[in-house]
Amino acid sequence: MAQIWFLYDGPQPTYGKPAYRLPVTECIDKLDVFRSRFCSDLSRLPKFNVANTLGSLRGFRHSVMKLNEDEAAAFGWKAGYYRLELKPHEVMERLGRPEESRKAS
Repeated sequence: MAQIWFLYDGPQPTYGKPAYRLPVTECIDKLDVFRSRFCSDLSRLPKFNVANTLGSLRGFRHSVMKLNEDEAAAFGWKAGYYRLELKPHEVMERLGRPEESRKAS
């Protein structure tokens, strides 16, 4: 399963758990994930606008998909993080609220 994470601007991009766990094919179909949007390997969570120290006050601004080694290999992609073109609220419009997604699993 791929993981969808929502990230803040700033040096501390997120905390807790991923918002969603979905099959990679569902991420590609519903969230328009592209191989060309690779932004970081698994060694570090991507950070955006690192100088913004008030990022968490503004709420989540970015969405990324995380692929582990096995899932990435199955699709011929690199393991790591892929930046979505969708903002977190757009992801939720397509997938429903994260709490609803977790109840269904």
